[in-house]
Amino acid sequence: MKARRAPRRVRLRQAAAIVGTLVVVHVVAACTSATATPRATPSPVVSESTAPLARFMREMVNVPYSFALIENDRSRRVHRAAIVLKEAARDLVHWSDIPLDSASAREVFHAYAQSLEYHVGRLETATRNHDPRQSAESMEDIRQTCNDCHRFFRPASLFSRDVAFDVLSSRLEAQR
Repeated sequence: MKARRAPRRVRLRQAAAIVGTLVVVHVVAACTSATATPRATPSPVVSESTAPLARFMREMVNVPYSFALIENDRSRRVHRAAIVLKEAARDLVHWSDIPLDSASAREVFHAYAQSLEYHVGRLETATRNHDPRQSAESMEDIRQTCNDCHRFFRPASLFSRDVAFDVLSSRLEAQR
């Protein structure tokens, strides 16, 4: 038996709630500090000089990604956001001053950056070809790559607000 779709009014209300949530998340993420509050025992991986990378991520990665989320039904606009995001991912792969203390941590960072570049490339192709299913899958893969990287590099006691909202959303979905 085929599942029934929710009435259009309900879907619009849900979409409005999602957009509202995204705006709040974006505003909160923009307000977060570029550097973390120091802990009693500093993380062995993260160094003190994260400000340039944090700013790059906020301005060049988060903005086009958030735009693509909000504009998900307008393929031409999402395609433009995907192009900007693709350039940012390429820059991230070639980031020369990674604020990490060990070579192995830098290798992991580059692996996440390359994964992001791959998924963003798939998003750009999907939006160019007007493939909404592949676009949605790519957006989810991008979200997951970002969250996995943040979980790996950010100390657990300093759960950042931008990731916290995503984790909360995932936990609520899992409870349904």
